[in-house]
Amino acid sequence: MKLRGYLGVSLMIGLTAWLPFLLIIMLIGIYTTECTLKNAFINSFIPALFIALVYGFMLGVFYRVGSVTIKIKDNADALESLVLEMSKLGYHPHNQIRNVVTFTPNIYAGKAAGNISVILKEDELVLTGPKYHIRRICKKLKCKG
Repeated sequence: MKLRGYLGVSLMIGLTAWLPFLLIIMLIGIYTTECTLKNAFINSFIPALFIALVYGFMLGVFYRVGSVTIKIKDNADALESLVLEMSKLGYHPHNQIRNVVTFTPNIYAGKAAGNISVILKEDELVLTGPKYHIRRICKKLKCKG
């Protein structure tokens, strides 16, 4: 899995949101000024791009990917307490393949929050997912990372 930084995530979100913003601004421009479709496109292109990029940079704070390693003594107890804390934050186990457990967000965490993967090792857990939610989980488990 390739970890994405702030700039990459922000641009990905912003450029994805550009077309809907462009269409909305064009429709508003056509409705209010009664101009042609071509003029509405020309007048809406830069403002829509600006709004979409600002939107992307604001949301990029929450969607950056982070990783933390938690030292543990017992795998079963650590995973049980992790599942409990993650369910309080709005995540639930989705699937487990060998030593990797994937948690998905519900409405409480935000459907666009992104999955969190947990790699189970002998003496540690490695959590990878949205940095904002990883920090919240780390605070609840009182870990360092």
